[in-house]
Amino acid sequence: MLLTIGEVSERWLGQAFFMGSIVTKRRTGTSKVRNQKKLILLSKCKCAMMRLDGGVVQENDMAKATWAGKTIAESNATVQVEGNEYFPLEAVDKKFLKPSSHTSECSWKGTAHYYHVEVDGMKNENAAWYYPEPKAAAKEIKDRVAFWKGVSVQA
Repeated sequence: MLLTIGEVSERWLGQAFFMGSIVTKRRTGTSKVRNQKKLILLSKCKCAMMRLDGGVVQENDMAKATWAGKTIAESNATVQVEGNEYFPLEAVDKKFLKPSSHTSECSWKGTAHYYHVEVDGMKNENAAWYYPEPKAAAKEIKDRVAFWKGVSVQA
């Protein structure tokens, strides 16, 4: 299904789409669904044409995760969930990640596993997490890593 700019602004502006993707509210007042196959952008001030059938519309803005002056991850194919950018595993510099035995549970995403982030002898415990087997509702974050605890993520 392809919506024109007029259809978007009149019928869909401000609405969240759940077309097998994850939608979150951003600090900028826009909502985005971001992954390698889809982009849906709804803004209070401007709209773009959107394909809801899985076609590629455009690439995402580059997202970058840094800590202690080093780039930990960088990608234009992140997925944003609950305000966190999930980077594809291949976009993460694995030399900065050390395994952790820590886990946590999310009712709709599943069991999160963690990494410590280590840079130049400094350790940020459990500062990165991933879902090796996410629940169906969060399937788009499989093989992706997110950061917190002082790791700066700019999107």
